[in-house]
Amino acid sequence: MILRSGSKSLYTCWRCQTRGIGSKFPSAHSLLSMEKNAESMEKITEKRKKHESPREPLRLDSMEAASFLDVHIKPQLVATLQTAFPEVKKPTEPQKQLLLALHHKYNLILRSHAGTGKSLALLLYLLSTQRVSHKDPATSLSFLSISCLLLVPSGDLAIQCKSWAYKLLGNLPEKERVVQILFRGSKEEESEQDQYHSIHPRPHLLIATPTRLLDLISNNIRFDFRDLRILALDEADLLIEPLKKYALEKEIQKRKHHVPPAEILINYVLQQQEMWATYAKLPNIHFVAISATANQRLAAQIYKNKWVRAISTIGMDPPGGVWGWDLRIPKSIQHSVLLSSTSLDATLPTTTHFNKTIEDNIQRKELLDQAWREGKDIEPKPKFDERWISAIVKILKHENTRNAIIFLHHQLSLNKLRQGLNDEGIETKLDMKTHKDKVMIAHPRAVRGLDLDISLAICLGLPQGGTEYIHISGRVGRTGRPGKVITIISEGEAKEMAELLLKIGCRSTTYWVQHDKSSTHILTSTPKNQEDLENQGESDINFVGT
Repeated sequence: MILRSGSKSLYTCWRCQTRGIGSKFPSAHSLLSMEKNAESMEKITEKRKKHESPREPLRLDSMEAASFLDVHIKPQLVATLQTAFPEVKKPTEPQKQLLLALHHKYNLILRSHAGTGKSLALLLYLLSTQRVSHKDPATSLSFLSISCLLLVPSGDLAIQCKSWAYKLLGNLPEKERVVQILFRGSKEEESEQDQYHSIHPRPHLLIATPTRLLDLISNNIRFDFRDLRILALDEADLLIEPLKKYALEKEIQKRKHHVPPAEILINYVLQQQEMWATYAKLPNIHFVAISATANQRLAAQIYKNKWVRAISTIGMDPPGGVWGWDLRIPKSIQHSVLLSSTSLDATLPTTTHFNKTIEDNIQRKELLDQAWREGKDIEPKPKFDERWISAIVKILKHENTRNAIIFLHHQLSLNKLRQGLNDEGIETKLDMKTHKDKVMIAHPRAVRGLDLDISLAICLGLPQGGTEYIHISGRVGRTGRPGKVITIISEGEAKEMAELLLKIGCRSTTYWVQHDKSSTHILTSTPKNQEDLENQGESDINFVGT
């Protein structure tokens, strides 16, 4: 599929993962040819290039903001907020910063740890904004328009946002006129979405996944974004997928030829706005992006695409910084590491500095790029460790809970893990819709942004970097509640795990669960010396921490 922008062509397969390759997406010219005399796309692109987009760290004075009323949320919404979310007494510091910045019309990127209320604060602001109406010059009749567009990476997150929005709207009748969601799902779910949209085609707030919205646009279902005032991205770095600092050549080529669906959609929306702006002076779209792992590379990608003329950042480092003030993982979350080993003295190494230098990263990049050009794949493939099953059984028995989620590498099969746990008498689920007493299993990207109300997360294998681990830990310990994250790795991965925890500012705590040969009793005390270990009996699973 090809989406043309000016004289350039962007090749993408935004639906190839689930719907097959080869479907044609209409060109931007056919989608946007609303008026014959509109400026050409090349001139619009040149107009964008004239504007530089400075990056400005922002920190607003929020000392006097003691309630949601003080950060300019409508009294009706504050009243329903207290009823629907009684645990939310006052805004957190990230919520204050976000709402104050949006009230002052800053284009914004906010970074704050998961569970600090970013998504809820964003919904409060979107529902507090005035609804836009459009006057048809031909008939002089006024009709309502889509005022806010919230893009999310998954259908589960769209459902969660809709549920929260409906709670905040209270007893308002026909809530579909105000909030609608669009996401890829079952035929029944998509049919229900299409029915709501056909009856109320212009909701105040449209919550959508980019892939579903592009599906409908490619099927000639028209979405009028001419009066759109706010474009918001939840889990923005997952939607935009900026390249890493030391991106491999194959990753660069993949992004060049497989443009993220969100990028295609945002370009379409902005181009549609610019076409109409030649006939009427429309206010600029207010752009906001939030994520627990937003970084300077995300900001750089936004500037490269020329989506905004200026943008402010909150909770992000200046270039060369280490971590932002809001990225630190809460102390209420306990981190433990389990080494799969037959050795009784297996320990997580003590690390006080990063062993990887800039030269090491460059050398690794050159080595992998050369192997890729030669058609070789020297990166290690993840393997399913059968010992994970027994370790999970012991952990769940020791914690005496089924309120847990298990994370598996995205290249490994969830069904294999599910079958192994079912054989041990542990019921599992793959989504949020089934019974809560079942243990949830998922790939890390699939549950980003979800408020799961769980207390235990188990990660199987070494996480793919600090970003993934931050979002794994973000599923527990939300809004200050205690939580545990237990990572099961091999001895060969211990050094990398120690460096990862150091990089994100975490300390792992000791967590022993030894298996007694004689009575299969779970011992929860920490052995003090080697003799105690030998008396308990050798186990192939050792829980250790620094």
